[in-house]
Amino acid sequence: MTLDDARQRMMNMVLGYQTIHMLREVANLGIVEILAEAPQAPDELAEATGTRAPVLARMMGDLVTRGVFDRSESGQLSLNALSNLLRRDQLGSLTPMILDIGGSHTQIAWTQLGHTLTTGEPAFLSAHGTGFWEYLDAHPEVSENFNEFMVQWSHDRH
Repeated sequence: MTLDDARQRMMNMVLGYQTIHMLREVANLGIVEILAEAPQAPDELAEATGTRAPVLARMMGDLVTRGVFDRSESGQLSLNALSNLLRRDQLGSLTPMILDIGGSHTQIAWTQLGHTLTTGEPAFLSAHGTGFWEYLDAHPEVSENFNEFMVQWSHDRH
């Protein structure tokens, strides 16, 4: 591996956190479901999602650059092989995984990795003051998505 290749690979890792947050918002806004019906211009997509067009256009442009969506010469956004993996109507959808891993409950827990490394205590407990399963009991919407994530994960592993 060349130094340039190594640098690019490391930069992709360092900036990877941005991708999960953008994908989480794509899922929260239902963008994949909208684009599954028909390609959309960024302004149309912003209107359909109740978002600010210039901001959404920048985020979608970043995701096009990362290969998650396609953009035609006329500027319309459409699904491709990667974004089709996010369709909730498809078996094996990665959206539940994105919503769980990209959720604030998980992201905050990861900030406590240093605590876990030095104490051996679970990061989730340190971050939330409660265990993971107790947290799920207290947050049914998170629990429902986690269960869907686990079903999809089980399906993908067999």
